[in-house]
Amino acid sequence: MWANLQLYHLRLITNQMPKLKTHKGTSKRIWKSGSGKLLRRHAQRSHHRGRKNVKQLQRRKIDETVPRQNPRIAELIPYNYR
Repeated sequence: MWANLQLYHLRLITNQMPKLKTHKGTSKRIWKSGSGKLLRRHAQRSHHRGRKNVKQLQRRKIDETVPRQNPRIAELIPYNYR
């Protein structure tokens, strides 16, 4: 209750919304390319590499794009999403 009252008082004084928090785990896994696309590494690359054939490993080398329509991503990394 006290925190809510402080937040309400802060909004009255500064007339600003509080800063959004970035989810650090997501920000370490997803990054923005130079062209503005969101990218992530492919999974299952480093464990049991001897069992996988070369085609599978080469496919996993390429970074995957993250769909921008995912609303959860916008919540987790609000400042890197724009």
